[in-house]
Amino acid sequence: ILPVEYDRASELALECLSGLPEAQHMISMGIAGCDVRFETQAKNWDESSMKDNTGEKRKHGSPIIKGASEYLKFSINANFLYWQSLNATQNDSLRRSMRISESTGSYVCNNTAYRIQYELNKKPSAPKYSFIHLPTATCSYPQNDVGLISKSLAHGIEM
Repeated sequence: ILPVEYDRASELALECLSGLPEAQHMISMGIAGCDVRFETQAKNWDESSMKDNTGEKRKHGSPIIKGASEYLKFSINANFLYWQSLNATQNDSLRRSMRISESTGSYVCNNTAYRIQYELNKKPSAPKYSFIHLPTATCSYPQNDVGLISKSLAHGIEM
């Protein structure tokens, strides 16, 4: 589990990944809304009035990495993950909550996803990467059923 901290979350994730030289895939997950969102890209922009766990706000907006691309597409195909997970889901309500998204937002999830994909892009043999947003615990059933969501995602992740 990564801390909800700008820049630090990606540092820890990449540090962990460096200890797994055989890893071929990496999927980060964050919490937001009541949908299961298969993200396609991250934006090179920090801007949020919400504090991270250290109390830092980035409400005035700035690039995450100066001079880098405005958007980075994730190297794992979100459409593939989405359809695999959707086909594995028997619960119609959960199926309706699954969607493909082109915005990881502008909070710590976006910062983390952008930084990770940016670093992985530098290495030709790096693991493929993606990001999935999961529903918050305050959502109603079945969106708050961790076991049900996990089973669906596990099928999608089995590439």
